[in-house]
Amino acid sequence: MQSLATYRPPWWKQLSRRVRRVFQLKTIYRSQELRWFFTSPDTGIQHWFASHGRNLKDAPPRTDIYFYLPENNHRSIKLREGNMELKRRASSPKAVQISRTNAGLLESWEKLIGKQIPDKILNGIDNSSSYFRVRMLKQRIVVKVVRKEDATYELYDLLAHTTYGCQLEYTKLEVEGQTWYTFAAEWYGDANPADYAEFLSNMLQHSHLPLTHSMAYPAFIRSIMVEK
Repeated sequence: MQSLATYRPPWWKQLSRRVRRVFQLKTIYRSQELRWFFTSPDTGIQHWFASHGRNLKDAPPRTDIYFYLPENNHRSIKLREGNMELKRRASSPKAVQISRTNAGLLESWEKLIGKQIPDKILNGIDNSSSYFRVRMLKQRIVVKVVRKEDATYELYDLLAHTTYGCQLEYTKLEVEGQTWYTFAAEWYGDANPADYAEFLSNMLQHSHLPLTHSMAYPAFIRSIMVEK
């Protein structure tokens, strides 16, 4: 398995990504992501966020509605706060080793957000029996990390405008009568995941995040629906 610190996308993927950024719609949000799901809180991750003034107990709850797409782990449709988000995986997952006890699937995603869908349409979707919906109650804390030219890192609030960086997220989920937790690292702009490997390894030094627990939301939703 390749180390995250040495990960470099093939040249053709880098070129393809740059071409898409130039010619595709500017409203498309592109990212590279690592995500894990687990059933017990991770005390190491919680302590790291708490040391930067962020605690799950203080996070306001919100409900996201996902549409269950059978036999599909590379696309998702989500309703959140009056917006519809369409997301698709842009390349095959790549297994990467972060540290001795942490490994994950690095995936590239593209997201399109439909702003302010009318309530009439939202209510029609929400009340229709034609769709399989999965409601998730979330409490979510987020920090943005930006690597500077001198190889130091600066932390920013979620709402701070940064053109590149890594968004770190820790979330408590209530879904289908069960409690789950998820941790994610999401690189955006021109941020290179390899440049954040040491930072992520240090942050997760007390965690155990195996490759088998690493997946994006579509695969997670599919797993819990199949078990029903």
